[in-house]
Amino acid sequence: MRVGERGFRVDVRADPPAELVREGASLVLRALWWNGLGRVSDDLGHEYLVLAKDPDGTGIVRHWCHPRPAPGARVLRLESAGYRGERLRLDPAAAGTSAEVLVKLALTVRLGA
Repeated sequence: MRVGERGFRVDVRADPPAELVREGASLVLRALWWNGLGRVSDDLGHEYLVLAKDPDGTGIVRHWCHPRPAPGARVLRLESAGYRGERLRLDPAAAGTSAEVLVKLALTVRLGA
């Protein structure tokens, strides 16, 4: 987490599962992609606006939040937005399907020393 002049940035490492399996004569890729944080709040009851999310392709999703954490806040609660699932058959006549998979996770970050 990095606090700036007008807000803060939270980088979260995510490692969602991907699986490559053989189904008959073709290969099928099953994967989940994390959509990032959906809600950021603190122990004082303040909620912070998630202005932007940037999944950089390395497993880290960067979030820009506004405003700065409230004075006196000791804990930030980070709630997951969910995952997007995809199933793709890897052959010339491929038919892919995708769906939103609602998986809500939460973690907390201690502020200060």
